[in-house]
Amino acid sequence: MASIGVTDVAAVRRPGVSILVTGNKAVPCGTEPEDFRIVDSISVMLRSPVSRHGGCAQPVRYLRDEEVEIEAALMQCDTDLIIVTGGTSVGVEDFTLRVVLCISELIIQGIRTRPARPIGIGFLNTRPTCLLPGNLFRACVRTTSLFEKLSNASLARRFASDI
Repeated sequence: MASIGVTDVAAVRRPGVSILVTGNKAVPCGTEPEDFRIVDSISVMLRSPVSRHGGCAQPVRYLRDEEVEIEAALMQCDTDLIIVTGGTSVGVEDFTLRVVLCISELIIQGIRTRPARPIGIGFLNTRPTCLLPGNLFRACVRTTSLFEKLSNASLARRFASDI
């Protein structure tokens, strides 16, 4: 750019994205599952749309199904977007939804589509937060369009003020 006389360039940093995988059964991709464990493939699938839409996914965090642990992890997130998988329905062991309802503003809880009803969208402080079902197929159905809309709208507005 300097060779053509441009000395100042406006730039926007890539938004950081936290991916939190909840569930006592989930083990990281590449791990040999034992007993009732399930290999996490949702976080692997999520990294592609995050990257495609300009985000920078942080290392995945695995959380047990415990309200205190989920809340602490959410409160520690310092990224621009938070994605949480699992525990988003209304069952007895769906802790994520309960925690998020207590500590953040949930704008959308459930989308009238099948599959993928237990999706939530909200804000933790000012950070967009997406709740996705723990089932890979259900999460895949809506993730790309959901993330595209969030990244193109919410994140674009937020980072325009940084220039």
